[in-house]
Amino acid sequence: METKLGGTYILFLFSLATGVLFAQEKNNVHEYVINNKGAKTSIVSESIDERVFTKDAIIVETVNRFSFISEDKQKVNSWALHLNLGAIRLFKNQPTYSNLQDNINVGLDVGITRTFTNNFFLSSSFTFSIIKDAGLWENPLTYYSANLTAGYKFETNGLTEPYLSIGTSFIGAPNTIDNSSSSFSFNLTAGCIFWLRDSNYGITMDATYKSVSNENMVSHSRISVGVAYKI
Repeated sequence: METKLGGTYILFLFSLATGVLFAQEKNNVHEYVINNKGAKTSIVSESIDERVFTKDAIIVETVNRFSFISEDKQKVNSWALHLNLGAIRLFKNQPTYSNLQDNINVGLDVGITRTFTNNFFLSSSFTFSIIKDAGLWENPLTYYSANLTAGYKFETNGLTEPYLSIGTSFIGAPNTIDNSSSSFSFNLTAGCIFWLRDSNYGITMDATYKSVSNENMVSHSRISVGVAYKI
């Protein structure tokens, strides 16, 4: 943000200096016309209106530049809500897998994200499984986790916002294991938001890997698709 403001301040000074020189040059311009006797007559151009016009143009240009900065700041330094539907795949290469009695677990993720002016963001969300038996899937495992994430959004020239993040999750004790306890995981996420033109809505797609290994939970991945809304 400081770099953008510094660059704009320099442009402002350059525009101001250029406008002043332009006004002075206008004051000294001589226009030659032919009088009724055929002789050239030198007329000094009126400068008051031109000088006022030049100053007004500088003011308008400066306001426009700073409004662009304010608009860009509002766009980046913002809050957003998200809701997505995803599928969790439990990895089979760990001993606890068979005790969980599940392979693919379908659920929702609801959260809020704060994006700062330097494109870094913080996000918190809650993930939970839905519908034990929906015909298309079964969820023997009641999965839920509270997630905290920090990441970076990469700048593009379009409406897309690709991002990478790291985080941690507090995963609830699985109901399929007797006397089980909760777990913590280390998370890596890659995703992208496709913002709709002239709208606060966007489509989100991401993939998360959660690393955890104990007698209560195994490492797993989650792929999701959903909707984001800028507050």
